[in-house]
Formats: sequence, structure tokens, C-alpha cells
Amino acid sequence: MATKGRARIELQKKVELTNIEQQRQENLKRLNMEYATADKAKTSFGYTGITFLVILFGSIFLNDLLKLCIYYCDGLKEWGREKKDKEEEKRKQDEVKSDEIRLDIIDSNYVDDLEKGLEKVYF
Repeated sequence: MATKGRARIELQKKVELTNIEQQRQENLKRLNMEYATADKAKTSFGYTGITFLVILFGSIFLNDLLKLCIYYCDGLKEWGREKKDKEEEKRKQDEVKSDEIRLDIIDSNYVDDLEKGLEKVYF
């Protein structure tokens, strides 16, 4: 009888161990599912945070870059305007000089014609 009792105790141990092992497996599966959803949530929040920071710093950088481009474009326009004004002033001065030279040539030609005419009158 002692051997039957021991055999029954051994059988109960095996049954209990298999029950414990089954419950352990079920608990592990449930925990894996919970951790998987927690990991997904963490990943989602991480991507959301990274996206927010990228957009924030990107917009700040692009804003500064846009301001810098506008500043340099305005400087370039001012430089072009000054250059155009200088060229216009130089053209006007050249035009005045060319007008003076024309007048001098016309005057010298007219003076020569006038002197010739006067010489004819005196003779």
C-alpha cells in the first residue's frame, strides 16, 4: 500500500506540475501581449515626440533660413539699384560730355565758316 500511495502522490505531483506549467505558459502569453501593446504605445509616443521635435526645430530653422534669404535678396536688390543708378549717372555725364563735344565741334565749324564769311566780306 505504501507503494500505491507513493505512486499516487507522484502522479498527483506530475498532474500539479503540468497544471502549474500550463498556467505559467498562459501567464507568459498574457504578459507578452501586455508588453507588446505597451511597447507599441511607447514606440508610437516616441515617433510622435520625434516627429513633433523635428517639425518644431525644422520650422525654426526654415524660418531663420527664409529671413536670411530675404535679407540677402534685399541687399542684392539694393546693390543692383545702386549699380544701375551709377551707370545711369555715368551715362548722363557721358551724354553731357558728348553734347559739349558736339557743341564745341559745331562751334568750331561755325566759327570757321563765320571767319571765312567775314574774310569774304572784308575783301
